[in-house]
Amino acid sequence: YYGIGIQMLKNSDDRIEVAGVFEGTPAKESGVQVGDIIAAINDENFLGKTPEEAATKIKGEQGSTVKITFLRGTETVDLDIERREIKIYHVSSRLIDGHIGYMFLYTFDNKCSDEIREAMTSLKEQGADRFILDLRFNTGGMVDEAEKLAACFMNLDSTVYYMVDANNNEKAQVTKVSPIDTTSPVVILINKYS
Repeated sequence: YYGIGIQMLKNSDDRIEVAGVFEGTPAKESGVQVGDIIAAINDENFLGKTPEEAATKIKGEQGSTVKITFLRGTETVDLDIERREIKIYHVSSRLIDGHIGYMFLYTFDNKCSDEIREAMTSLKEQGADRFILDLRFNTGGMVDEAEKLAACFMNLDSTVYYMVDANNNEKAQVTKVSPIDTTSPVVILINKYS
């Protein structure tokens, strides 16, 4: 899509808050920060509106500009940001200290579990014997992708979660694919945007 490269959520104050800024995007280059509040888009007041309404105004033709007024603490910041094609890569990864595999997952979108599997395999080949899965600023996504991601670290046929219907019937959802690693230590990082 053509936009600026941010994730948004509605916060507890009923305002649209920037929950994530993707690397290599116009938003990142313009200085948009996580925690910024969208006050106006093209001088139209957006306080009290939804992230979905904001997205329709922020997206547009490639090369065009959108003016966004952000509230940052006590400061008001006006930014004119060029819309560009946004390609989202769900995972960024790297090896730390020669043996720690670090993976940052931006969102639980389609195929993100495949990207995690690829990252883990590559990190293990580089010598990773423990992992950090960073879910900070990950605002969610598809349940089945989260289930497939959990399967990377769990034995086959392990219970990922339970569903309970209106009649109180309980059904376990189990992993259906083989894990990559069930023995290496894993740390999961979260924050209020997770």
